[in-house]
Amino acid sequence: MNLWDAFISVLKGTPGKGIGISCPIETTGYTKMRDVITLIDAICDAYDNRGFQPLSDGTTFCNQGVCYVAEAMGCKDFRGKNADEIVAFMAASDEWSLVALEKAQGLANAGSLLVAGLDSSALGQSHGHVVVIRPGRTIYSGKWSTNLCPRVLNIGAENFLARAKRGPLSNQPAGLNESFQPLPKIWVWRPSL
Repeated sequence: MNLWDAFISVLKGTPGKGIGISCPIETTGYTKMRDVITLIDAICDAYDNRGFQPLSDGTTFCNQGVCYVAEAMGCKDFRGKNADEIVAFMAASDEWSLVALEKAQGLANAGSLLVAGLDSSALGQSHGHVVVIRPGRTIYSGKWSTNLCPRVLNIGAENFLARAKRGPLSNQPAGLNESFQPLPKIWVWRPSL
């Protein structure tokens, strides 16, 4: 059955039965479906992990959340590293490449592992911050004047997947723009391309 015939059978349906279709992944153009599912599952697991909740003394765990997702994707680069060390590692590694903001969401949607981050000196804080770009739809960022702001798993002072929990964007769709004030650098793990 070709894709057109499958489409027509879905439109017609089967009387008295549900409508369904299955076709080879190659026909859809998605060749890394397993990686997307692995990425989504790891992101959800990290978000739900009570050990990654911020502590009352201000201790946060962005590095551990990113490490958890990376390891689920087969990347062992971040074990034992803090956010500053993760950013420095990606900047120096041949296995990590910088990606433009406009391309980040599409790569995550295809199942690639992307990490955005800034070190403590770029943030003007005592430690850096890192996040995972997650599959999803881009959102508007007035801060950066773009409709192509990628969605993220943010583990830190505020943990979120989809909506900000506090501040001016409280209960609004949030992405990379809620995780950082200055635009961070974004890297893709080349083996996941």
